[in-house]
Amino acid sequence: MPASARVRFFAFHLGVPLLLAAALLALGEYTDVDLAFQSLFFEPSSRDFPFRVSWLFESVIHDFGRLIVVLVGSGFLIGFLLSFRNASLAPLRWNLLLCALTIAVGPIVIAQIKHVTPFHCPNEVALFGGDQPYLRLLDPIPPGLEYGHCWPGGHSSGGFAIMACYFAFRRRAPRLAYWFLLGGFAYGNFLGLGRVVQGSHFLSHQLWAALICWVIGLGLYELVLRRREERLLR
Repeated sequence: MPASARVRFFAFHLGVPLLLAAALLALGEYTDVDLAFQSLFFEPSSRDFPFRVSWLFESVIHDFGRLIVVLVGSGFLIGFLLSFRNASLAPLRWNLLLCALTIAVGPIVIAQIKHVTPFHCPNEVALFGGDQPYLRLLDPIPPGLEYGHCWPGGHSSGGFAIMACYFAFRRRAPRLAYWFLLGGFAYGNFLGLGRVVQGSHFLSHQLWAALICWVIGLGLYELVLRRREERLLR
């Protein structure tokens, strides 16, 4: 890839997400969009979220939804392994590996970030029936705060990681790449909004997960596939 083309590639695929991250940070710090959206699913009279314990949201959307992500990632991994024995899959070997890695690495990184963050889930926050303070991303951490480990969205990250498979097929099959992009974004939001309705995450938690998974996918593309694609195009 010529230097000018590489600059354009990163200006769009990294620059736009960074601008979106700045906008999301500004919304979180200077507006109450998160609180207003969360209030739509909160019942003031009972001081709880009506769908907090729900078979539909917990068993179907949460548990089965996560299983679908595992199956998709496993399918890509199996395809990568079969490519060493199946000649028809050999040209897709590194594309399949990249997809398997993005689906695995994205949620793992999100889980590690959650492990060290102080932010609590809505159902733990005093505004929504809990006993913990509501913190914005740039707020100072109160002394003695019990960490909530609720930022960014973990469950939705599986769907958003599928979105990053766009990088695996952007040159080989552009239409398929855009289906991964749109489908992964839609599925990540589907999983994430289920948790928002349950009071288990704020909306911004899911959007941050999408941005982080996208950047991880871009980084893995740079490590695994970009140079191989360029050699094939020479």
